[in-house]
Amino acid sequence: MKANPNRFWIIVILLGWAFDFLFWKKPLGINFVIYVILCLATGIFLLRVDGLRLARGSSLLLLPVAFLAAMTFIRLEPMTVFLSIVAVLFLKGVFALTYLNGQWARYALLDYIFGFFRLFGSMIARPLGFAAENRREQQAESPKRSAYVWPVLRGIVIALPVIAIFASLLSSADPIFAKRLEDFIKVFKIENLPEYIFRLVYILVFAYALAGTFLHAAQKSDEAVEEKTRVSPFLGFTESTIVLGSVVILFIAFVVIQFQYFFGGQVNMLGLLLIAFVFLEISRRERAVGLGMVLAALGFIVSLSILNVDSFIVKQNIQREIRGVDDKAFTQGRADLDAQYFLDLSDDAVPSLVSAFQTKSVPVAVKEKIGASLACIRYTRNQDTRKYPWQSFHFSRYYADSALSQVKKDLDTYKIIDKDMPVKVETPSGIESSCYQYYYD
Repeated sequence: MKANPNRFWIIVILLGWAFDFLFWKKPLGINFVIYVILCLATGIFLLRVDGLRLARGSSLLLLPVAFLAAMTFIRLEPMTVFLSIVAVLFLKGVFALTYLNGQWARYALLDYIFGFFRLFGSMIARPLGFAAENRREQQAESPKRSAYVWPVLRGIVIALPVIAIFASLLSSADPIFAKRLEDFIKVFKIENLPEYIFRLVYILVFAYALAGTFLHAAQKSDEAVEEKTRVSPFLGFTESTIVLGSVVILFIAFVVIQFQYFFGGQVNMLGLLLIAFVFLEISRRERAVGLGMVLAALGFIVSLSILNVDSFIVKQNIQREIRGVDDKAFTQGRADLDAQYFLDLSDDAVPSLVSAFQTKSVPVAVKEKIGASLACIRYTRNQDTRKYPWQSFHFSRYYADSALSQVKKDLDTYKIIDKDMPVKVETPSGIESSCYQYYYD
């Protein structure tokens, strides 16, 4: 970067422009994983050109980053997507903090906290320091070159308002010139000037932050991890183990209850195994608490992505309803299948709904409830006239469209009643239900 600072600034500005190109007025899709790959590949390239090689330990972080980034265009369930994005940003920060030493596995909890504070400080301060240092070096090497640059820039800034004033005067004097000038201005869509200014500002802000991140990785990521604690412990190791172990047990109980409530008694086993791992590591060595907490959180997020939460909810609820139809004793104290709840699920649920709808062993009453939900989902999707660009391509939307097309003829037998609100659907047997889970007059 020091060898060719101009190339460095051009590359980070291009990354800022790439963010605008991929995300401006475009829903989340494949754009996120593309941008993550661009940032990581660019950072590795810039540091490698300067002779700074990626540590083997830090290269391991690329695996979970790639997996979780890919989940953002495979899953649409809001919590899964949100946690995946947060985890990717966190891992990219750790990647920058330990790029050269690869010692993220030795980080304590406070090392992560203070490390991110230093990283944020580098995002703010290091680009300015880098630019000032390069300016001094350029002035020392070729003072005449810098003497010509600033007068040119000042001349351009002064000339722009002067040209604007004379152009307006000439336009008022000659209608033909005014028409040509108006056509010229329309090419640049000057009416969108506030939007262009806003976009330019955040492009430069992103470029500046990325520059600070790359500079931190190049200049500070080789610092050794200190073994001594940053604060004097007020509890002994035994007391700390009891306190933290109690918190872990409480968290296990919370996870078990939540998954029993939402998923019919099934538990996120991977998350629990990693929580148990945290407890074992606490009892073995104190500095592993930070690593254990990170691995537990990542394990929970990864298991949510693998589980496909909305699809799992659909399958469990339909199975419970089918069992209730066959076993009347099982239905005592249980509510009937709330098919309207499916309407609030993401596109991740659609393939599972279609699969259940096509299953011949499903009772007719249950099948009609599922069909009513699918008819409402198809109606709602048809009302969405947005055109998704390639940057917003998402496998969940693609699979949902493909699944709905398979049952088009069957869903045509369900009548949508949209003359009044709320929109309703009528099943082939004549039962009506609302296409909205909640509706208030």
